[in-house]
Amino acid sequence: MYGIDILVEEHKNIIEFCKSMKSMCCSIIEGKDVDINLVKECVAFGKNYADHLHHGKEENILF
Repeated sequence: MYGIDILVEEHKNIIEFCKSMKSMCCSIIEGKDVDINLVKECVAFGKNYADHLHHGKEENILF
């Protein structure tokens, strides 16, 4: 597997993660009960994954 293939797969994972986060946000807007700790963990995971893992790979592979 080439580096670019890894990035493409990670982008797919990030898109799915964003869909899940959107669903959680919609639930909050609709007044549904949402586990605030899960929301916090998801935000932390998304930030850590994108900022610390994925973006570093992009820099190394593409530039």
